[in-house]
Amino acid sequence: MIYEFRKLHLNNPCVPVKTCCWVLEQARLGSELIIFGARKSPSKKLREIVTNYSLTIGVLTASDDIERCFRIRANGNRPRPIVIKLSSSEARNKWLVGKQSRGALNGDTGLVFWHSQGKREADGAAAARATLAEARRAVGNGQLQQACVRDGKFYDIIALSETWLKPHIPNALVNLRGYYLLRLNRAGRERGGTLHACRLGRDCPRLVPLSVQGSAGVSFTSDICPRLPSAPIGTAVLIEDFNINLNRSTHDSKSLLDLCTSNSLYLVPFKDTHYTSHFYTRIDHCLQSLSALDWSDFRRLTVNAKLNRLNKSLLSTMDLHAPLRSFKAKSRPPAPWLDHTIRARMQRGKKSFPTLSFPHETPQLSSSLQRS
Repeated sequence: MIYEFRKLHLNNPCVPVKTCCWVLEQARLGSELIIFGARKSPSKKLREIVTNYSLTIGVLTASDDIERCFRIRANGNRPRPIVIKLSSSEARNKWLVGKQSRGALNGDTGLVFWHSQGKREADGAAAARATLAEARRAVGNGQLQQACVRDGKFYDIIALSETWLKPHIPNALVNLRGYYLLRLNRAGRERGGTLHACRLGRDCPRLVPLSVQGSAGVSFTSDICPRLPSAPIGTAVLIEDFNINLNRSTHDSKSLLDLCTSNSLYLVPFKDTHYTSHFYTRIDHCLQSLSALDWSDFRRLTVNAKLNRLNKSLLSTMDLHAPLRSFKAKSRPPAPWLDHTIRARMQRGKKSFPTLSFPHETPQLSSSLQRS
C-alpha cells in the first residue's frame, strides 16, 4: 500500500516532487494504492494523478490498470482514504517488479530527502539516488542545493563516471537544483553511464565522442576540443573508470602511466584500485608463500619427518591466507554431491522398505520391534 497526502496537495503544482515521492514510499510491500484526502469517488483525473506518481517512482501503471475504488470510513473531519485495487495479477506484478528494481522490497527505508524552504534536491529511484551519493558527500551533508566550496562559491561541474542510468529514467528523477544535466546512459546490461551536472549560466558545450572501429578490429574513441588562443581557459584532464589493471605490465597500463608521467598528471588515489579476471587469487598467494619457505630440510629428514614438515607448512600457509572462521549456521547447508539422480534413488529406497508403525506406538515399542 502507498499512502498519499491530502487532496489539497494533489492538484497543487507548488508541491515539490520529493514530497510526492516520499509519501509514495511510505508503504513498500503492498500492491495497492491508498490515496488520502479524497472526499468523493476517484475520477479520471485522480486515476491520471496516480499513474503520473507511479511513473515518478519508476513503476509503469496505466490508468486502465486501476479496476475499482472504495472509500474507508474516517472519524471526525479527517480525510477519508480510498483504496485503489489494480485490475489484474499482471498489473500487480508490474508494480512489485518496479518497486523491487528500486530496492523498495529489499529493506530499503525509502527515499531520503533534506527539507529546506521549498528547495528541491535530487529525487528519484533508489538506483539513481545511489549514483549521487559521491556528489552529495563532496558537497556536504547531502544538501546539494547548498553546494559550496570553502570560499563560498558553488561547484560549476559535478561529474560522475559510473551512474548506471538507463534511458527510461527521466532527468526529473536525478535533477539538481541550479544545474542542468548532460548524461550518457548505460547500454544494455553493461555497467557504466556518465553524468555531468553543469551549473546554470555556465556555457558548457557538449562534445560528441566518435567511436571508430579500425580495420584490424581495434576500436578507439576520438574527441576534439577546440581551444581559442584568446580564451583564458585552464586545462583539467579527468580519466575515470578505464578498467586498466595496474598490477600487470601490459600495453594499457604502460600507456596510462606514460600519459600521466609525460603530462605531469597524477593518479588519484596513488595506487591500483581495479582487479580484472587475471589478477592473483588467494591460491596464488598461497603458492607464493609456499615457494618462499625453506625446503632444504627435506633432503636430510626421514620420510615421516618430511610428511610432518609438509603438513605443517601447508597448514601454516592456509592459516595465514585462509584462516578458519567459526559461525553459527541457521540451517543445514545442502550437500553439493546430492544431485537429482541420487535424491530420486534415495526416495525410491525409502518407498521400497517402509517402516512398520502403529497408531499408538511408543518409543519403547518401536525399539523392541526393530530388534525383533
